[in-house]
Amino acid sequence: MNKVSNMHSDIFVSNLVSRLLLHSEIAKVPMCLFISFSSFVGYEVVKPEFSPMSFLTAAGIFFLACGCATLNNIQDKEFDRHLKRTKNRALPQNKISELSASVQAVLLITSGLILVYIAGYTIMPVIFSAAAIILYNFIYTKMKIKTFMAIFPGALCGMLPPFIGSLVAGAHIHDFRIIAVAILFGLWQVPHYFLVVLEHHDDYKQGNLSSILDIFTCASLNRIIFAWIMSISFLMLVLAPLDVISTTIAFRGLVLNAFCLVIFFAYRFFLVPEVNYNKLFKMLNTSLMIMLLLVLADRFLV
Repeated sequence: MNKVSNMHSDIFVSNLVSRLLLHSEIAKVPMCLFISFSSFVGYEVVKPEFSPMSFLTAAGIFFLACGCATLNNIQDKEFDRHLKRTKNRALPQNKISELSASVQAVLLITSGLILVYIAGYTIMPVIFSAAAIILYNFIYTKMKIKTFMAIFPGALCGMLPPFIGSLVAGAHIHDFRIIAVAILFGLWQVPHYFLVVLEHHDDYKQGNLSSILDIFTCASLNRIIFAWIMSISFLMLVLAPLDVISTTIAFRGLVLNAFCLVIFFAYRFFLVPEVNYNKLFKMLNTSLMIMLLLVLADRFLV
C-alpha cells in the first residue's frame, strides 16, 4: 500500500514540476529576471540601499514582465507554429491551454502593478508600467509581424524598467543619471533584435515575416550593428560625467567592458570568415549585465 501511495505521490510531484516548468517557459523567466534586475539598478542609482522597497520594486517589475511575456506568447501562438525556433513552445504544442495562460498573464500583470504601487506609494511608476504593457503587447507585438519598424516601440519599452525603478526611489522624471541608463537599454534593444534576426534569418523568410533583412543585406546589417555597438560603448563612458559612476575602480571596469565589447564585435564581424551571431548575442547581453553590476557596485563604494 505504501509503495502504491509513494508511486502516486512521485507522479503527482513530477507532473506538478513539469507543469510549473511549462508555465515558467511561457513567462520567459530568465529574460524577466534580467529586466527586473535593471529596475533594481535604476532604484539603487537614486537611493543606494538594500531596502525592502528596492526588492519590492524588482519583484513588481519581474511579475509585470512575466505577465507581459505570457500575454505575448498567447498573441504569437499562431505565428509561432510556423517558425522553426518557436514551433515547439508550450502554447503552439497545446501543452498549456490558452485559458490557463490567460489567467497566468492577468494574475502576474495585476500583481506586478500592485507591487510597483506599494513600493512607491505614488501613481507615476504605475502609469509608466501600464505604458510598458501597451508598448510591448499592443504596439510592438502587433507591428513586428508587419514591419521591422516595431523595433522603435520595442526599444522604448526596454528603456522603461530602470526608469520605473528610479521613479519608485523618488527620482525626478528629468534626472539625467537615469535617463542615460534608460537610453543605454534603448540602444541595446536594437542590436539585440538585429542579432536575433540574423541568427534565424532563414526562419523569418520561411515564416513570411517582415524583417530588417527585407531592406539590408547581412553584410550591411553587420556594419549597422557595429556602429550601434560603438554608440553603446561611448554612452557607457558618459555614465561617469553624469555621476552614475563615480569611483575610479568602477570607471576603469566600465572602460574595459566597453573596450572589450567593441574589440569582440570588430573581430567577429571583420576578421573571421563566418560570423557567429549567437556568440555576438551572448557577448552583448553579458556586457550589459557587467555594466549593471558595475553601476550597482559603484553606488556602494562611494
